Amino acid sequence: MKKTDKAEKNQKVNADDYQGKRYGKLSRRVVIGMLMLGVVLIIAVGVAVGGIIKDAVDDQYCQLAHSYGKMVVDCIDGDRIRGYLETGQTDEHYREVEELMDIIEQESPLKYLYVCVPDGNELVYVWDADIGDGMRDTLGSRVAMKREDLYLLERVYNNNPVEELEFFPEEDLAVAFVPVYDSTDTPVAIVGADFPMEGIQRTYLTFMYSILINILVVFVSFMLVYYFAIQKRIVDPIRSLSRAASQMKTRLDVADGAFKADIHTGDEIEELGDSFERMDVELREYLNKVKTITADREKIGAELSVAEKIQANMLPMKFPAFPDRKDFDLYAAMYPAKEVGGDFYDFFLIDDDHLGLVIADVSDKGVPAALFMAVSKTLIHNQMIRGDAPNETLMHVNNELMESEENEMFVTVWAGILTISTGELVCANAGHEYPVIGKAGREYELRKTKHGTPLGIYEGVKYENETFFLEHGDLLFVYTDGLPEATDPYQELFGNDRMIEALNRFGNIPPRDILIRLKQETDHFVDGRDPFDDLTMLAVKLM
Repeated sequence: MKKTDKAEKNQKVNADDYQGKRYGKLSRRVVIGMLMLGVVLIIAVGVAVGGIIKDAVDDQYCQLAHSYGKMVVDCIDGDRIRGYLETGQTDEHYREVEELMDIIEQESPLKYLYVCVPDGNELVYVWDADIGDGMRDTLGSRVAMKREDLYLLERVYNNNPVEELEFFPEEDLAVAFVPVYDSTDTPVAIVGADFPMEGIQRTYLTFMYSILINILVVFVSFMLVYYFAIQKRIVDPIRSLSRAASQMKTRLDVADGAFKADIHTGDEIEELGDSFERMDVELREYLNKVKTITADREKIGAELSVAEKIQANMLPMKFPAFPDRKDFDLYAAMYPAKEVGGDFYDFFLIDDDHLGLVIADVSDKGVPAALFMAVSKTLIHNQMIRGDAPNETLMHVNNELMESEENEMFVTVWAGILTISTGELVCANAGHEYPVIGKAGREYELRKTKHGTPLGIYEGVKYENETFFLEHGDLLFVYTDGLPEATDPYQELFGNDRMIEALNRFGNIPPRDILIRLKQETDHFVDGRDPFDDLTMLAVKLM
């Protein structure tokens, strides 16, 4: 097996392991979430049910205590109690009641069963049931009462019987009092029935355990069913979608690899699967469009590249342009804003003593502007090389361009003819930027020539010539509006003043260095912004 095949296989295995870990994490989260929910629910249910069970157990023991107490009360003759306490003597009735109380004590969960009479802060025993060790409080024995006992007995003797258990945790007892009445319905004693707290708590815990076990069984059963339902309706579909997403690149490379969402949950998960299926189809269509667009762009790019080369070949790019001429120095450069620009320049010897100079700016950019530029440049060159003056050349070329009915562009042109031996410069301006003259030993200045109408707007326009004289050491600088209209990040223009200031700062340097440094100045000024317009410059210096 090749190393690449092994690497791909290992990568697929690692990806599957990673996906498995992610799926397992989701399942664990579901389980942990359900367990946490279950714990919270069990605690909440336990607290709520615990309170209900406690109340029910308390009520059960209260009723049981009162039933035992009433069994004793029903057997007591209340009119005899005073006599028992005064004489200390017992009789057959006393012994019958005592025997009944012993039986109840032995057969019931009671810890203590007794009959007492309150006397100040003490309780005086009348009867006390045997707790199993033969020991009992005798008739007339006394025991100090607590504040809680006094409160309960006060309620009993005020014909407000205690219908609930009173708990005394420090003694591990719960007590219920039942009053004993004489024949005049006056309370003369009380029956006390004491339950051990241990027994009550055991009953309470037994109920709680049984309830909680039932709740736990129901919850676990529900959670198991719910877990498998979630696995089937949520986790497994998400797993399927995730696996499809991870394999999307592989499927997109296969013609019949479209994703089919086999999800039938009848809810949002199914809608998500359908959306994913539609996305897969739309993505395929989009990629096909991208491929088509990319192919078209590559074709256009190739055409632009050809156009760029054609344009570059149309402009004189070889410097020094006239290596055998030492009486002048010339340099020109164009920096298009797009692949193909609309600016152009031209220079050529009409004869040994006359140098033709042209710089122009087409109103549009790109391939159409380049074609318009090529036509304009050719027409201007041909007219000037025949010996026409600059104004005649512009008039003739303007009329030629206006013959095309489909022409929607225009071009600004500065054209001049320099007589090298005398320094005479005859020029005409068709809506172009003003030329700059740098006199030897003096500052540069704009020469505001007469502006004519750009070529290609109106037919029959006339243009006028203007004449300047250059001396040895003087320099002529012409340019397109891409130089003064260069814009910085704060929307400020480079401007003519900054251009003149830069030229004066450069001093007496060759034309080539002037153009290079001006380009550096504008690049620094725009601070990385893409150029909005083409930038073209031409400089010629008489030596």
